[in-house]
Amino acid sequence: MMVLSLILTGLLGGFIGGLLGLGGGIIFVPFLFFIFHYFEMSISTTIQSAIVTSLACVILSSASAVIKHQKNGLIEWSVFGKTAPGIIIGSSLGLISLSLFSSGLARLVYSLLLICIAIYMIKKRTITKKHDFGSLQYVNSFSITVGLVSSFLGIGGGTLTTPYFHYHGYEMKKCIATASICGFCISFFGIIISGIMTSVAGIFNYNILNFLILDAFIIISLSSMVSSYYGASLTAKIKTEHLRLIFGYTLIIISIFIIIY
Repeated sequence: MMVLSLILTGLLGGFIGGLLGLGGGIIFVPFLFFIFHYFEMSISTTIQSAIVTSLACVILSSASAVIKHQKNGLIEWSVFGKTAPGIIIGSSLGLISLSLFSSGLARLVYSLLLICIAIYMIKKRTITKKHDFGSLQYVNSFSITVGLVSSFLGIGGGTLTTPYFHYHGYEMKKCIATASICGFCISFFGIIISGIMTSVAGIFNYNILNFLILDAFIIISLSSMVSSYYGASLTAKIKTEHLRLIFGYTLIIISIFIIIY
């Protein structure tokens, strides 16, 4: 029963993540929380285990989506280059602080933020001017915040980067594709750097990798890699206007779900 639950979680999270550039973590975290709690796994650190395991799963899930988006020529590499340094730093800080703060308030604030973003995305907007992304002085502080919040909550970051790129005039399909590679960086470097700092370097009295549930990671990663690739293939086929609406309504549903759990 648990294996089936993990497979379905991977398939659903991977598909939505690939389609909308969310990485899958926004689905993985609440589902893993319920699964770990129901099967009495990591009772004392259930939410931390769900977050770290989710972020590890996003590595392979988002990588699969990135491969498909790159084949379709949708990734804005120049935008990613401006965003990458900040999200790498932020993702490491987010995971390191995971055991230091309660995630209850963070979940509530994040859910309200998702609703605000969803309203913005659903509201019909016509953006005629593309801003010069490279000249924005606050892009580094924004990207650090995205990395920190995303890794702290175990998600890929697309919920924040996609609307941000869209606000600056980029086509929705390219926003989603570029958010996918950002999500990969958040999860990959967040896990690697924080793992080194908390285990090898011994800076803290805990190891972030102890929160990783290995069997859940393997099952979800394998199933999400398949569905994420197919989800990403649909991104190029669906109309931009429809993608924007799907993204917005999906965030509303997920935000309500996060508040409830």
